[in-house]
Amino acid sequence: MAKGKLTTYLLIALLVIVGAYWAYTMFFGQSDSAPTGVVVTDGQGETIPTDPTTESANQFLQILQNINDVTLQDRTLLQNDLFKNKLRDYGKVIEDRPRGRLNPFAPIGVGGMFTGTPGLSGTTTATSS
Repeated sequence: MAKGKLTTYLLIALLVIVGAYWAYTMFFGQSDSAPTGVVVTDGQGETIPTDPTTESANQFLQILQNINDVTLQDRTLLQNDLFKNKLRDYGKVIEDRPRGRLNPFAPIGVGGMFTGTPGLSGTTTATSS
């Protein structure tokens, strides 16, 4: 029985040591690289890449900047045959369905049913119970 307790205490001590080491490295460990998102420049204003993803990030930002330059003032896109002939409307007409009570929290038998069309002020009909 004493051997089982010793093993348990050693296992707990090992877990505490590993946890303390992990906590120390997470909170107090120094990183050698610059933080993400920081732009480092030399004396002439040239940017120095701080990580390997900088090049892909710069390309992405360039593409986003190009999107800002797009305008639809020219309207040639709308006159293109692909735009006119290949696009189809797959929309469905949504028919009016009966609506519920005007006040769903009113007691049963009080308040009428909505009989008007959606978007218009409807009339109510008294319900008898």
